[in-house]
Amino acid sequence: MLSLRPINMVAMGSRRSMSTGFSLEPSMVMQTIAPRVQSFLSSYSQREDDIDGDATFSPYSAKSNLDARGTSEVSGEDLAKWETPHLPLLTRKQLKMSLIEIARRQAHNKGVVKKRGEAAILVPIVAVEGVPSLLLTRRSSTLSTHASQISFPGGYVDEADSSGPFDDKLINASLREMQEELNFGIVELNGVSYGGRHDSRTDVEKPPFMSILGVTRPIPQFSGSMVTPVIASINYDLHAEFIDAIFPGNESEVDWIFSVAISDLAKNETTMPLRRFGKFDGSEVEGDHTILGPAYPVPKSDKKREGDVIWGLTAVVIRSLLRKVFKPALEGICVGSKPKL
Repeated sequence: MLSLRPINMVAMGSRRSMSTGFSLEPSMVMQTIAPRVQSFLSSYSQREDDIDGDATFSPYSAKSNLDARGTSEVSGEDLAKWETPHLPLLTRKQLKMSLIEIARRQAHNKGVVKKRGEAAILVPIVAVEGVPSLLLTRRSSTLSTHASQISFPGGYVDEADSSGPFDDKLINASLREMQEELNFGIVELNGVSYGGRHDSRTDVEKPPFMSILGVTRPIPQFSGSMVTPVIASINYDLHAEFIDAIFPGNESEVDWIFSVAISDLAKNETTMPLRRFGKFDGSEVEGDHTILGPAYPVPKSDKKREGDVIWGLTAVVIRSLLRKVFKPALEGICVGSKPKL
């Protein structure tokens, strides 16, 4: 059992005090699920449907596909930069489609939109009252980009991310961004582990608060930057009413931190037009030229606003992970009040 003592947490220059009168118990559910997720991430091998198969977004239902764009084929050299030896979230056709659209927009903007380098997002799997869930945030309405959108914690790689705590700068960046956005100190919660190494683990008799399970191939951000999802497990069972206490949030970056059951995501998936394939002014393409992407409803809450929905890059990541990792990893497991996937 991990007792949370009163601690002071500093993030982005603002100080918050969090006093808790509860304890966190190691999650038996995550002890079962995390190794399975890690295995699916690490044992990936190329499949035929990674080339043209199961669509994360569908170019097949739209006339505005590769040929209709009237753009040259993406070179093998360009593809090789994205096709790392990790699990892919996009098919090759979808990747080509994204890269062509990014180039088309950059040409239209005459290079005004510039890449800011590599970025990483952290996808936290957590058992909330025993139910496998994902932890998400709603970005602050005052941000200059992606304001009020539902997202995973993450951001661009800083120079300091190359020097630790782990050898992988993308993993370091995702952990740093999560702590900054959610405004919590991982040191006080018994640290994090990755690849057999531990950082800030103060009690070796108890599991680290988080474990890095693996990464996927990067996917293109709207600007063309590479975004690499980092998958992690939170190794303690959380209660929904305590999420705000553990993760008070940095008000300048996020205004809501919440969880969604993985089974609910699998059950309630829908679609909506992908704006990255819309018109240059940001409006949607109508009719047969519409390209649909996945979307998921946000759970009921007194913090939920009209229009809140999980869409865009976040939903693209969720959809592929559901099919290629989460559903297989949770197969046959019945936990809490949720049915088997």
